[in-house]
Amino acid sequence: MKFLKFVVAFAFICAGRFCVAQVLDGFAWVDLKTDSQTVGKVAQFLRDKPYTAVREIGVVGQQALVIATLRKDPTGEPGDDTFTAYGVSLRDGSVEELLDGANLRFFDWQKFYDDDTPELLATYDDCSQCKATRFFTAFYIDRKTKRWGARWRREIAGAPLYSADPGSEHVYGLFMNVDRRVVLDTWAAFPEQKQGQKRSSRGSEYIFEYRIDPMSDEGTSRPVTGRDMQPIKDRLCKGQDVVFGVAGGQGGEACKSLTGKKPASK
Repeated sequence: MKFLKFVVAFAFICAGRFCVAQVLDGFAWVDLKTDSQTVGKVAQFLRDKPYTAVREIGVVGQQALVIATLRKDPTGEPGDDTFTAYGVSLRDGSVEELLDGANLRFFDWQKFYDDDTPELLATYDDCSQCKATRFFTAFYIDRKTKRWGARWRREIAGAPLYSADPGSEHVYGLFMNVDRRVVLDTWAAFPEQKQGQKRSSRGSEYIFEYRIDPMSDEGTSRPVTGRDMQPIKDRLCKGQDVVFGVAGGQGGEACKSLTGKKPASK
């Protein structure tokens, strides 16, 4: 199904070593055909929410991660569906909207630091049938509330990976540092624009680093500036030892200026 893609693998390269994804303890995807009790509860709790179908239900304890899709046009293609991710308590029926968008893609489970619990990595677009921006997120059980949450919600402080805007270049990668903390680095470059012999806009670039703060268990982001920018650019353009293959843009014009290589043909 085009809407929801899973990347399934048994081993990946993590910082030069093979690592195996560790699933959150007690987590399981619900069989939507046979587990009528859980499916019925979720349908009851989402009765006032706009959706066409429930695509996935993942449960740990009494907390359900629910992926529901909406097809506004009954003749539309399934790939044009939008989705909403909900955190649903099967105990008291409370529902929290975590995020929404299109083209949700799960990768696998990953800890962001040694004492972290595994989190489910994913990417998604902010819209369908448009010049979309792709975002990174991770679904997790909140340490304080014991309910499902989503990292870097785009409505608050998203983690954009890529934009279809033809006037920009984007490079990103998910890396494991030597301290075994996983970080997401992103580089957005906006080349100088010219009209004829005149410059219409100055070039600019932005580098951000996203990580989880172990003390607060909150997702953080910080701009990278000055002399710290070059090492991040070099790591991004090499694109080596990325976690679960979460990387992109290494063959584009931004990296060409560093490596001297022609961008890969698409």
